Amino acid sequence: MVEFKTVQIEGHDDFELNIKRESKLTYHISYKADNKHNGIIFLIPGFGEDASVEYQKKLLTHITEEYGLLSVFVEYHAIFSRPTNGAIISFDEKDGIRLIDIIKKYNVVLDENDLSVKSILLALNRSLPKDNEEIITATLYPAKNEYQNFGILQAIDILTVLYDLKSSGYGELIEHSPIIAMGSSHGGYIANLLAKLAPNTFDFIIDNSCYVKPPLKYIVGKEHDITRSELKTKYSNFILSSYTLTHWTKDPQSKNHFSNSAYEIRDLTNQSHLNEQLKTYNSKTSYISYHSKYDQYIAPYDDKLEYVNHLKEYGTHYTFMTIESEDQIDGKLIKNLDHAMGASNKEILRNTLPSLLTENINSGKTDLCNQSIISYTTSENNTYEFRFSENNISARITSAS
Repeated sequence: MVEFKTVQIEGHDDFELNIKRESKLTYHISYKADNKHNGIIFLIPGFGEDASVEYQKKLLTHITEEYGLLSVFVEYHAIFSRPTNGAIISFDEKDGIRLIDIIKKYNVVLDENDLSVKSILLALNRSLPKDNEEIITATLYPAKNEYQNFGILQAIDILTVLYDLKSSGYGELIEHSPIIAMGSSHGGYIANLLAKLAPNTFDFIIDNSCYVKPPLKYIVGKEHDITRSELKTKYSNFILSSYTLTHWTKDPQSKNHFSNSAYEIRDLTNQSHLNEQLKTYNSKTSYISYHSKYDQYIAPYDDKLEYVNHLKEYGTHYTFMTIESEDQIDGKLIKNLDHAMGASNKEILRNTLPSLLTENINSGKTDLCNQSIISYTTSENNTYEFRFSENNISARITSAS
């Protein structure tokens, strides 16, 4: 018999931006009533993917029934950052300045009794010249009053949940059974980042079309390039370019500057960090990845291939499935050659899990068990330290200067 429950715990504060966390960290698990499991799997949705509890409950339950895994879905920080899953579109101060300029430029008349975002956008669409390509910027405000830290805090959320599972009676399962992280697009990026922050914890990483270098449009988008938006909506007479609320900035004078250090810790291809991850910390994580050769805008294939080759140079077991021909479109697993290829999580898992669960793993060697201290030093001589104690994970940045 399979059961399902939802748990709320305290999450980690944002140690990079020095922001105290306001929201609780929520996760959902599907588990067997007899507590006899073959391992643990974390299902990590990407941006825009269905993160509703209803959908995730069905998926988690299916995985537990089919493969005997304790299945976990974590509502990681800023997961609800799309209008389809709870985010609100509005205008921040920078958006407002640009908006006022465009309103003046085209003599747009607004309804003073209705200054909602919807009303303003409709007025713009009526007033701007036909087929205009003017760009209007907007801000996506995630649910739970969260914001986009990008990657690090999200990965720590999953590790925090793993600790909670340990304290909830699953310690033996964690130390003696496979732990798997699986995600598509941004979810796949988080899965791979987990292998960097906790190099001896995850036995298998399964990803569909993740990027391996942090895309600046998700982090400092409006300051970077408004033509390459995070979420683009084409109206008849203008383009709405939306970006998730972020406190990062390109301003080097700001305490929230997205520095080289902040970039490097998020860059999965950083050679120095890969050497630490795979040689110094002797990571034994195995990888399976699906990626379209024609994915060049969202998750560039060439970057992914570079990453795969780097890992293989260290002897990492990496199965890289390149989708490059229409002959590979089967309508079931692979539906197109675009980003993520329309592939369903169920089909990817059906093609990977049965063989993975028969492989031998290094039991009793997780970073939680070892109480590891994992650190990466950047080109600016800042060190990111991730400390695994008996009961939790903590993170901090230290500077040589």
